[in-house]
Amino acid sequence: TGGAGDDTFAFGADTPLGSDKIDESAGGIDTLDFTRTLLTGVVINLGQSTAQVVNANLTLTLGSATTIENVYGTSQSDTITGNTLNNVLSGFGNNDSLDGGAGNDTLNGGSGNDRLIGGAGNDFLSGGTGDDQYQFTPSVALGTDQIFELANQGNDTLDFSAATAALTVDLSNPGTQIVTANLSIAFVGAPNEVENVTGGSGNDTLTGNAVNNIIVGGGGNDTLQGGAGNDLLIGGTGNDTYLFAADSQLGSDTLDESGGGIDTVSFQNTQLNNISIDLARPDAQVVNSNLTLTLGSGTTFENATGGAQNDYLGGNALNNTLSGLAGYDRFEGRAGNDTLIGGSENDVYSFNTDTPLGSDTINETGGGFDVLDFTSTLTMGVSVNLGVATAQVVNANLTLTLGSTTTIEEVDGSAQNDTITGNSLQNYLLGYSGNDTLNGGAGVDYIWGGDGNDTLIGGAGSDVLSGDLGDDVYQFNPSSALGTDTLWEATASGTDTLDFSAATAAINVNLSTTAIQAVTANLSLQIDADLSEFENVVGGSSNDTITGNALNNVLIGGAGNDTLSGLGGRDILVGGTGADTLKGGDGDDILISGTWSYYNESTKALSKPALLFVMAEWARTDASYLTRIGHLRTGGGLNGSFLLDSTTVLTDGTAIDNLVGENNQDWFWSFGSDKINDRNLGGTETVN
Repeated sequence: TGGAGDDTFAFGADTPLGSDKIDESAGGIDTLDFTRTLLTGVVINLGQSTAQVVNANLTLTLGSATTIENVYGTSQSDTITGNTLNNVLSGFGNNDSLDGGAGNDTLNGGSGNDRLIGGAGNDFLSGGTGDDQYQFTPSVALGTDQIFELANQGNDTLDFSAATAALTVDLSNPGTQIVTANLSIAFVGAPNEVENVTGGSGNDTLTGNAVNNIIVGGGGNDTLQGGAGNDLLIGGTGNDTYLFAADSQLGSDTLDESGGGIDTVSFQNTQLNNISIDLARPDAQVVNSNLTLTLGSGTTFENATGGAQNDYLGGNALNNTLSGLAGYDRFEGRAGNDTLIGGSENDVYSFNTDTPLGSDTINETGGGFDVLDFTSTLTMGVSVNLGVATAQVVNANLTLTLGSTTTIEEVDGSAQNDTITGNSLQNYLLGYSGNDTLNGGAGVDYIWGGDGNDTLIGGAGSDVLSGDLGDDVYQFNPSSALGTDTLWEATASGTDTLDFSAATAAINVNLSTTAIQAVTANLSLQIDADLSEFENVVGGSSNDTITGNALNNVLIGGAGNDTLSGLGGRDILVGGTGADTLKGGDGDDILISGTWSYYNESTKALSKPALLFVMAEWARTDASYLTRIGHLRTGGGLNGSFLLDSTTVLTDGTAIDNLVGENNQDWFWSFGSDKINDRNLGGTETVN
């Protein structure tokens, strides 16, 4: 029986003490002292008035659940529970469990790895040395608790795993912070001395500090932010977001998202530095100079969000959502059905369609100059139309939805045969390798074929067209306004053709001038300064005027009463239907007044191989005039199976054509009343 003062009840319970009863009904601040117990821990609950086994040597009955305030534990592992009074519970040595219960309690763990539970009331919690755990169940009002840890006293954890409501915990906040409506906490010891936090089943926001943290989200859709130090972030179940402000040193963090859900790595708070994140990499990757990140697996994170600068966002085999925000960003969705969201500046969307990629959607409404990049595709061609907002099959491995017809400006093609169509913006369409078909559509476009035999269509607007290497065809349909196009070909880059077969109005084109020339009222052309790079022209269905240059030209008039002039070189002039005038010019020329089977005036189908092989034989310098004619009539030359005979050269009916030969030896194909004017007096000529 203690009486009215502040009484202490001391027990050395290393030897049998029996069954004791304490009567402390007279008041005061009273204490149970087990510090003399050195060999065995104790279990005591101040809120229990019935007999309780403290340890094997002592059974204790308190007599009342509201008479003892304090407990001093042993040097061993104790379990001490308070009551509704303001308790002071001290564990001292070893691994103790201290539960304050109701009231404004003080819990001192001492040495060892202790568990401290403040309970209701405004509590002071001090774990002491060792790896301590502070447990909170904020489903009821807990008050405002102070957490005290000194420097270098262990690796300590805030444990909210029993919480069901959303939490907000910031281990770096030195002030009082509201965790939930039922709990506030304040770190009152040395800064950054609580290292870890575990969330509950709600949607928690958990933030680390400058030391190495372990942050566990638990259930719910959590937001985890490690801060500086080498942190381990574990999302748990739910759709979790991992936030990084990588403008300052963050260290080397590891993410564990084995709990499932749709999870996001976000750099939205990174404003000053570029970032690079690849969701497919399980190993450590350098995000930038401030952060190294290990995802733990290449198949657990679905989404990534960039920062304000120039970022790389790489997906994995899951259905990813990659958001670039501001800056010049590069996206690579990879396999899965991905959503790629650009920002306000110049973004690049890269696709390697040599393997299945799924069905991707691009949301690019933020502006800038944006690019679809297929240059890493080596084995399959692609087909893409920037003017189509609905799903389109790019090839067997990719379906793409652009979401808008006016958001992408550039397409970089694959190493194979591509079909690329622009939109109404200023497009850059680059074919690279392969035999590509590039159509600029409306707008002022730059179209570059690259290697291969390409077809270039400028469309409306004043375009720059460059076929580059290969035997390229430049197609024009001037039935509507096309603008002023500039044509450029690399030196010795193949045999190139201007194709006006779709024209219904008369055209006037001259391969021998670099000046801007009005081809029709709807189209003007300027050929680049090197005149020796365009060889062939195909006319339309009206009365065309076509003039070659010093090269070996193939000029095809098509329907209408055409005037074809070869100028220099060994030329092949095909008048087509209509009353045509063919002027060979210098060099050995072939003048055909009618049609030939290698160009169909109705379907506009042109056999480019025929043009190449027939011209290869006619232009060769190692065979005589008659030998070349013999090869073209019956085979055996460079022309292969492409012949000029009665089955391939056909009459154009009753039209009267005018065939004019100049110097050198020409080969005339005339029909009916055609007129031949050969100015090579005394030379050997051939007339069919």
